[in-house]
Amino acid sequence: EAQAVMALNPRYIFFRLDPDDDGHPAGAAGLPLIERRAVAVDPSQWRYGDLVWLEADGGNLRGATTSYRGLAMALDTGSAIRGPVRADLYMGRGDAAGAEAGTVRHPLHMWRLIPKG
Repeated sequence: EAQAVMALNPRYIFFRLDPDDDGHPAGAAGLPLIERRAVAVDPSQWRYGDLVWLEADGGNLRGATTSYRGLAMALDTGSAIRGPVRADLYMGRGDAAGAEAGTVRHPLHMWRLIPKG
């Protein structure tokens, strides 16, 4: 019954709990997701491991009042993440992180950072 209820929302993301994950679930890239530093992207537009700079106005992220600006790494994907301008910042584990993630829907600017030389 739980599987049927969870399947009602194809955009809800589920992580498998692993006793060896040190508190950080692995993303599609196979690397640990760190809260507010890992982002889900469309792998047809971005490469796993890309370093990106994110800017979103109107934020309600912890520690931000009107905006979010920060460095993240493309480490995951999701069923609703399609196209070059869609992304999902991993907010962490637990009820508080889940509640916060459910309210974050802001226009986003994202730049791929490429080493010079």
